[in-house]
Amino acid sequence: MFAFHFVLSRKLGLAHYGALYTIISIATFIAVLGGILTIVIARLIAEHRREPDRLSLLCGSSVKQSSYLGIAMCALMLALSVPIAQFLRVPDIAVVMFLAVFAGSQLALAGLRGVLQGLQEFPRLATSLIVEAFVRTGLAIIMAAFGFGIAAAVGAYALGTIFAIGYAVVAVRRSTSLRFGEVGMAPARVVRLSFGAALSTLAIAGLGIVDVLLVRHYFSNAASSIYGAVSLAGKMVYFSVGFLPTIVLPKATAGALSGDRPARVLFPASLIILCMSFVSLAVFLLVPGPLVAAIVGHQYDSAVPYVFRYAVAMTFLGASNAFVAYRLGVNDFSFIPAALLFVVAEAIAIAFLHRTLDEVITIVIVVNAAVLLAVLYGMGKRNALSAGPLQTDPMLIAEEIQAH
Repeated sequence: MFAFHFVLSRKLGLAHYGALYTIISIATFIAVLGGILTIVIARLIAEHRREPDRLSLLCGSSVKQSSYLGIAMCALMLALSVPIAQFLRVPDIAVVMFLAVFAGSQLALAGLRGVLQGLQEFPRLATSLIVEAFVRTGLAIIMAAFGFGIAAAVGAYALGTIFAIGYAVVAVRRSTSLRFGEVGMAPARVVRLSFGAALSTLAIAGLGIVDVLLVRHYFSNAASSIYGAVSLAGKMVYFSVGFLPTIVLPKATAGALSGDRPARVLFPASLIILCMSFVSLAVFLLVPGPLVAAIVGHQYDSAVPYVFRYAVAMTFLGASNAFVAYRLGVNDFSFIPAALLFVVAEAIAIAFLHRTLDEVITIVIVVNAAVLLAVLYGMGKRNALSAGPLQTDPMLIAEEIQAH
């Protein structure tokens, strides 16, 4: 992805890079939705790995339902392509049409990847990710070299996903048998079990994209391109601690299930956040100019004054993401309403207060700090309640989610 932005930001220039970055941000959000679907399918399949008949039915149903969902998403976005293009001020409607194909294929691919993950076919799952990334980035760079514009870059995104689907279909068929029929699993149970994780994931993803979308809508092409460069650079801080949820969630869950104190994982996680964020913020404070130039080139030097403050906001968001994983690990979903409320508050605040990019970034800092406090609030109370073994009955967990 660094190679993708390194080349495209220079080829498209200030006039068009902002539009591309906005579209890529939407694509990233769609991929997050697909990721939620992958997690749900993987969890269900993992529960039934030792039941061959039900497993094959569940795999077949997952692939079929995710494909239907992908077709529906693609059709919906194609039907709304004109208003979407007008809102984003994208002159070429082909950009939105390629985005629609990407969205539909991502949801279909999410089902296939969920099957592979649930079956613990990790080499094949990894290969599907590699195929998608290399095809997408390679095609985008080649098309940029020949002077093609935003539509070609977004088309490369869609083609990367389609190639990954082709590989994943072969991988799934080699990993398991697919049968199509009634699985005998209540849809309500699936919804309940995934409700908390889905909402918290959407809240974090929303905080990472809503400002980019609104800046694209309210500001000029040049200003939105500058903001895109600011966001791209600042999210390096977020991704520097992006691996923590992968570690924190299972460790917290294991501690809760064993009756041990799951909060033990919080100290090393907090220490890592502090160290990684300190180093990242120091770089943004001391050498912002060379950093921006290395990422997107000197034509985006106007982004330099903003990157440190935006990086502070992303530090808060990265910490929130890690602590959200902890609260999910101990089945604590009480923070979700506040997190979703702050996403809406950020959108409303930017809609009414967007005279300058400085003003927008101030809103992003304040909201992300507030979300971190909301995630931290009540964590001590939950730690006290989780001194004994964690409840593992699925229906009781679902009731707890609904109660929160």
